[in-house]
Amino acid sequence: FRSVGIMDASTLGKIELVGPDAVKVLNQVYANAWDNLAVGRCRYGLMLGEDGMVFDDGVTARLGEHHYLMTTTTGGAARVFGWIDDWLQCEWTDWKVFITSVTEQWATVSIAGPRARDLVRELAAGTDVSAEALPHMAIREGKVAGFPGRIARISFTGELGFELSVPSSYGMALWTACVTAGAKYGLTPFGTEAVHILRAEKGYIVSGHELDGTVTPQDLGMGWAVSKTKPDFLGRRSLDRSDMKRADRKQLVGLQVQDASAVLPEGS
Repeated sequence: FRSVGIMDASTLGKIELVGPDAVKVLNQVYANAWDNLAVGRCRYGLMLGEDGMVFDDGVTARLGEHHYLMTTTTGGAARVFGWIDDWLQCEWTDWKVFITSVTEQWATVSIAGPRARDLVRELAAGTDVSAEALPHMAIREGKVAGFPGRIARISFTGELGFELSVPSSYGMALWTACVTAGAKYGLTPFGTEAVHILRAEKGYIVSGHELDGTVTPQDLGMGWAVSKTKPDFLGRRSLDRSDMKRADRKQLVGLQVQDASAVLPEGS
């Protein structure tokens, strides 16, 4: 990246959690803690199965006192919603929270690259998107290309990045506005292969590649994403099993090519 790129990120799963017990749900389904997340901020989390294996990950934003927006992987959207719904219907029956799948209700574009903030500043007139006002992992509601929407300072490429979301009926209009305003910056659409190369360089995991149902957070080198203080969460008991603590478990490692200018094709 030397300028700015755009990608359609609408396919990411989106689940709204509303109610005084929403944070209790997050604390159970994610391995890390959520009690101190401020309104207007986002947090990354790992979701474990009862076997302690990572089966999804994503970013959840706190939009209001009892209002959260969870994002999931594209392929995991229905599975994660069903997983949470099963627990609410069968085990957490008295918790005061409603969950709603809103994946199809929002269109999202990802704007990434060194000139991303310049472009977003034009599109989000009325919202301060400076590094001070909108720091990494923050979210604001406001006008996006003239439409009601949300601006999140989130990146999956490792570059400076934003996610712009509007009601799905405005999705094409948002894309057109981004392309028009971004022409002077050399805005270029990019796809999932570019994302996978960039995220691999950054060291980010992705479902379906690193998450195959047989890896724990520790296998991924992501023990930092597991709370050491929460009394319980789904998968916690399994993480304490002796087999999960073996010294010879496979580990995710990074590779550095000898030629620093070489770009390895995906799948190498």
